[in-house]
Formats: sequence, C-alpha cells, structure tokens
Amino acid sequence: IDPTCGVAGRTEGKKCSRCEYKIDSEVILATGEHNEGKAVIEIKVQGEYDKVVYCTVCNNETSRNTFDIGENVEVSNEADLKTVLYAGYSVKLTADINLTSNIELVGDIEVTINLNGQTITANYGTGVGDVLWAHGDENNENAPTITITGNGTMIANGNGTYVEVISAIDGANVTIENGTFVSTGCTAIYATRGAVITINGGHYDAQTPYEKDNRYYTLDINEGESNLGVIVVNGGTYVNFDPANHTTDGTALPDMLAEGLHTTKSGNVYTV
Repeated sequence: IDPTCGVAGRTEGKKCSRCEYKIDSEVILATGEHNEGKAVIEIKVQGEYDKVVYCTVCNNETSRNTFDIGENVEVSNEADLKTVLYAGYSVKLTADINLTSNIELVGDIEVTINLNGQTITANYGTGVGDVLWAHGDENNENAPTITITGNGTMIANGNGTYVEVISAIDGANVTIENGTFVSTGCTAIYATRGAVITINGGHYDAQTPYEKDNRYYTLDINEGESNLGVIVVNGGTYVNFDPANHTTDGTALPDMLAEGLHTTKSGNVYTV
C-alpha cells in the first residue's frame, strides 16, 4: 500500500507458505506531501476573492491567495463562474465552459458577463432548459441587471422545442452587446412578465421550428401573459426570423425594432 499525505502505507511483505497470510509487512510513514488540485475561487470578503488549492486526497487547504475583484474576475470553469456571479460580481471567461445546469441570476444585482471570445454550452437532452435564467420576484422586484459582451458564444443544446439561450422574467433587465446565441429549440431569446431585453448586436439562431405552426421564434415574448416582456432590437442578424414582423398564430405582437430601424433580408438571414 503506497503512503499518501496523511495515510501511512505498508510494504508488500511475505506470504505464509501454508495459509497465504502476509507477514513481515513494514509500515511506511505518511509522505506529508499533498496532491494538489486545481485552484478554486472563494468569496468571503466583499470586494475580494481567494484562489484556494485543496489536496485531492485529504481535502486540506494547501494554499490561499487573495485578490481585489476590480472590474471583473477571470473564470475558466462552471463552479467559479457561478460562485462569482451569484455573489453579485462580474466575470470574464478565459476558457470554454460546459454547464451541468443553467446559470440562475436573481436578486438586486448588476453584473457583466464578458464572454471574451469563449463559449458557454448547456446540454439538456430531451429536457427543457436554458443557458441563463434571469428573474426577479412575482412583483417584478429584486431583479438582476445583466450585460453580455465580449463577442463570445452561448449555445443551448437539447432535443426539445423549449430550449432557450436566455430567459428573462419578472422584471429582469438584460442587455446584449454582441456575440452568437444558438438554440437547437425554437427560441433563442425569451422575455416575459415585465422583463426587458435590449439587443444592440450579435447573431441569433433558433434551429427548430415550433411544432404547432412551423415558425421560428428566435426572439419571443409570452403573448399568453397579461404582463408582457419587452425586447428592443437595435442591431444584429437573425436566422429565419424578422424582428420587424413578429407574429404568433397570425397575431401581430409589439414591434421589436427600435424607432427608425428596418431589416434587410439575404437568404434566410435578416439584418438590422
């Protein structure tokens, strides 16, 4: 048995020629050397974050370094991404991240997600889900304000229709500056119940038409709610979707284009 940082080992020893029992085995003292894992981010003091390394064998802390948060915190994995955002601080990605569950932002916080050219992907199989779910309470209060920038990509993968990249409800306010947003469902960006999403640029692609009317709802508000969401489009390109002519079952919904803007079509792509 090999020794580890906190556990002694034993030599192989000899076996009894009659009963196979091991004899003459000697204890090898614990090495005292930790097997260090990857640094993780912890936030315990406002305005600061720690990068902490733990031993993967005994789970003891082996190092801790403290940094000022400043404009944002650089993150490269799901755990750190959520730790920082849920504490109400902005992030800058330094690697692609595959999510095991969505990013849920709630409460009176103001954060920026700088994709920094990286990709966040959520895979949902046959389930319903999104990459980012932003919401307040039922009174449209305690809602987050979120800016997405950095010319990266967000992808929502799933076999179902209801797979969205960004879902904003109950007073959430989301501004998208740029980037690529792809859903394998029928909707990429969704707002309802008093949420406001402002799109200043980017590329949007929902890849599956809605099963009931064979239309793409790349940008969508829930017309079934008495308190509609708002999507304001100032720019961007949209696959199989014209933000100047958004209807549901033939019923026109509020115009999404900012005043004075129009769309042009090339193939199946509409540009504002």
